[in-house]
Amino acid sequence: MRAEGQFHPYVLSSHVKGDFVKTIIEVKEALNGAGFQLAGEYSPYDDAHVIVVTDELLTDVASAGDIGSLFAQAIRVSVTRVGEAIQVSYANPEYYEHAYQLKKSLAPVKEKLVSVMGQQETFGPEGMSPEKLRGYHYSYGMEYFDNFMELAKYKDYRSALNEVEQGLEEKRGGVSIVYRIDLPKKRASLFGVAMSEGFSSDRKIMETLTLDVGELRHTARLPYEVLVVGGRILALHPRFRIAVDFPGMKMVGEHSFMQLSDTPSAIEEALTRVAGGSVTQ
Repeated sequence: MRAEGQFHPYVLSSHVKGDFVKTIIEVKEALNGAGFQLAGEYSPYDDAHVIVVTDELLTDVASAGDIGSLFAQAIRVSVTRVGEAIQVSYANPEYYEHAYQLKKSLAPVKEKLVSVMGQQETFGPEGMSPEKLRGYHYSYGMEYFDNFMELAKYKDYRSALNEVEQGLEEKRGGVSIVYRIDLPKKRASLFGVAMSEGFSSDRKIMETLTLDVGELRHTARLPYEVLVVGGRILALHPRFRIAVDFPGMKMVGEHSFMQLSDTPSAIEEALTRVAGGSVTQ
């Protein structure tokens, strides 16, 4: 459980024995019954399933803010089989409200999720205060939230959108679509993407590099996002996005950031290919 004023990135809804497929169906039905809209879903690797939803509150928050707020249009809910147990968790809206420097509160979204999904505990290696989250970066010289990667730039929103659509259809760099949420008034679209090749692979980051090794799994950090806004195609920098998803991760040693030394550039290259941008060899 978190200390007062400290936020963790994930909320555990339930952790009991059960049927994996049945649990996925029940979670989707519960979210739909609470008024959430299904944006997309996928299984990034065996025994893991991610459900992505949105609702009017999230749309209002995204519409009221600047570019950064557009990354907050989706809530990630995960179902993970660990041994004989099924864990249901979701990304904590209050944590990402501060990490993504939002101007409007996501507390109503959190309350809505708790009412339908429950909350056994919040978890993640390290809790952080709102102040620390709003200025978070992993270490000296590493990126902050708003140090976005600009993957490509086009003359207008439609041109940029067409390029991302084509890139995802062709699965450039092993990247494919999980969900898409449009915000026409902001000339913006948020894509959730699955990555399957090399050091950018969802599975490699979470399983092969063994970052997700605790009793409670961080599956709800997936998928990664690509944002089209105006003529720009953006993504959160991996050295921010991975670190904020795994607060407290060590710099060196087993299960450390050094295991990911090739991952940030691999993610940037894969997403740049999707965006039709220039890849530096």
